[in-house]
Amino acid sequence: MDNAWFISDKEFLEKIGEKLKFLRKQKKISQTELSSKTGMSRTSISDMEKGKNFTFLSFINYLRAINALNKLDTFLTENETVISPIALHKLQNKRKS
Repeated sequence: MDNAWFISDKEFLEKIGEKLKFLRKQKKISQTELSSKTGMSRTSISDMEKGKNFTFLSFINYLRAINALNKLDTFLTENETVISPIALHKLQNKRKS
């Protein structure tokens, strides 16, 4: 994806929509089949794939239905290297001594 900082919200949604469509087609699932799996209308699915405004819950529902929820793993992984500001200050002071 182009650098997300330099594209508009509309372009961002369009790129997400393109990716959703690609993933769905890769799994050989029609919009009609996906509609049955998600309970969303075929029109809503089509709109998502065109990058029209959609809810995050619809996005999750779509990914779950095509067995691609793991695409959010990077976002959900814990930051194991997070260090508190106090601990960081203590470490920096130890290094100075």
